[in-house]
Amino acid sequence: SQGFVPLVNEMKDSEWGECETEQRSELISGLNKFTKELEEAIKSMTGGIKLRKLPSDYLVDNTDQKIAEAAQNDALVSFYEKILAEWTEKIEEFVEEGSENKWDSNDAGPRTELEHWRTRNQKLTSISEQTRTREVRIVREVLNRVNKSGGEHQGRSKENIPVLLTRWKNVDIKITEAVNEAKDNVKYLTTLEKFIDPLYTGTPQTIIDSLPALMNSVKMIHTIARYYNTTEKMTQLFMKITNQMITTCKKSILKDKPVDKLWLRDPDELIETMQDCIKLRDAYQYQYELTKEKLQAMPKGRQFDFSKNQIFGKFDLFCRRLSKLIDLFTIVRQFNSLAKHKLEDMDKLIEDFNSLIESFKNQRHDL
Repeated sequence: SQGFVPLVNEMKDSEWGECETEQRSELISGLNKFTKELEEAIKSMTGGIKLRKLPSDYLVDNTDQKIAEAAQNDALVSFYEKILAEWTEKIEEFVEEGSENKWDSNDAGPRTELEHWRTRNQKLTSISEQTRTREVRIVREVLNRVNKSGGEHQGRSKENIPVLLTRWKNVDIKITEAVNEAKDNVKYLTTLEKFIDPLYTGTPQTIIDSLPALMNSVKMIHTIARYYNTTEKMTQLFMKITNQMITTCKKSILKDKPVDKLWLRDPDELIETMQDCIKLRDAYQYQYELTKEKLQAMPKGRQFDFSKNQIFGKFDLFCRRLSKLIDLFTIVRQFNSLAKHKLEDMDKLIEDFNSLIESFKNQRHDL
């Protein structure tokens, strides 16, 4: 990612030869996507949690006789209690706190959902495998033996052991359920992957063309998925789809140049691109409503009962800004035309207009 990808990103137009802009964009997007997935896979191998291993002198053979002997060893039992409590606490914390993708930026796109659940699935699977090691099995069997033995051993209280074993059993159930959730979410979000690619590589117009397939895929997830069909998760997915549409619209408008370079561009081209972005918003809302109506025809099925303001509010605000910019650049185009004709008594008016435009530029508004 620090060698090959930057070289491709920095290639000059002449170095691409006959490669078209769309193909170039797809290649770069594919490389960035592969790099991201590779980084996430490596991160997942080192992230998550690693359960502390038993010291060799606390490890006993997994035979009935050795387990029985270990259950009579107060020092060993005490250590097993502590380490099982430690394992339990670490797993509980990870399962409870890691279920949501809390570290997303405000403009995160839908790929972050798949990345999050892939990483979580890998980490949870690693934890699940650790809970089934020989060491964990020995600790559980020894403590179970102590718990089942009658009375107290050498005056030692056993009150904590039943509680601890119950906690561990609950954690084991939670980790199994969490693994199932992560796997299920990855399975369904992966089916969405090819439909969200245009959001990253396309233009507003190509995204419009891909919307029916995208919305149908989202509907399928909402209808069939066991875990991902909650209002919270589906709303978050739609919001991220919206975010990426806005990001791609900005990219189409700016063409990878600073905002202040907009004023050097052809107003006609800018206006057309901005209008395409507004058309995308309208098409997005239309496809959403169309899908919602289809679901309403099946009243017993799950419905699109999501907050439209949460899903579309950000896009609506963006499009309102674009509408104002369209008006502004329309006026710029008109004054540019007047300036070319050098009409009588227009010099002062054009000068005042240019002064206003310069003042507006200096405010350095963002899209």
